[in-house]
Amino acid sequence: MKKNAGVTLIELMIVIALFSIVGMMGLTFFRQTFQSWNLSRDAADVQSDSRLALDEMSMYIRQASTVTIPSPGAVADEIVFKISKSTIDWSHSDLEISYFKTSDSIHRRMKGAVSTLVSEGVEDFEVIYSTIDARYESVHIRLLIRKGDMWNRLTRDVVLRTRRVD
Repeated sequence: MKKNAGVTLIELMIVIALFSIVGMMGLTFFRQTFQSWNLSRDAADVQSDSRLALDEMSMYIRQASTVTIPSPGAVADEIVFKISKSTIDWSHSDLEISYFKTSDSIHRRMKGAVSTLVSEGVEDFEVIYSTIDARYESVHIRLLIRKGDMWNRLTRDVVLRTRRVD
């Protein structure tokens, strides 16, 4: 009886072909998984940036003692307002804050310094002043941010405690 001590060339080629097919399937699976993960991360980043920007703007606008924006119904890409020292525990005089859009970013001007609130992907930033009734006025903020293929449009209505300044 003859012993089989090795593998033939055909057996080796079949094993290599099978490993190649399994490897390609695994590579395709991992590539699609990472693409899906990247899209999910981009969506979460866009949501987070949008919400943080609107939350901060809303918080400060609600505390404002004066708001400087266009007449009712007009659309602006900047809002300026003051928070008086008596409204919040502030160690300085009245604080003037403004939010404005430049290219694809939203910036905040506070105490003379400009800082970036949303660093990239801002497609649209609108501020609309409206009168609700004789006693209440509001600011409607629209924000559209894009990152990669992900888009997020958020709006927020902020009821003002004070009257608008023209």
